[in-house]
Amino acid sequence: MAVTSSRHEHDLVCKLLARAVEAVSTSAGFILNTFDALEADDLAATRRDLAGVPVFEVGPLHKISPASSSSLLPQDRSCLDWLDAQAPASVLYISFGSLAS
Repeated sequence: MAVTSSRHEHDLVCKLLARAVEAVSTSAGFILNTFDALEADDLAATRRDLAGVPVFEVGPLHKISPASSSSLLPQDRSCLDWLDAQAPASVLYISFGSLAS
């Protein structure tokens, strides 16, 4: 039964993607949150695949969008005291996401 359910879900996703591609291919334009220097090859392929549909790269939007929070909890800022106590250039910051992702 799991295979049937999985196949059904796969078919639904394929139909959804096909409808999205059809909608984009008949639209007046396609706006992407990226920029050419970041994804030149993918943007070129997208423009080639959507011949006749203008493709606009307008990113990165997260740099100009105001920060918002959907959390119901207050933000924990206690790490800032710890960061301030560290020697300069001794902490490596790694982000696993952003407003844009």
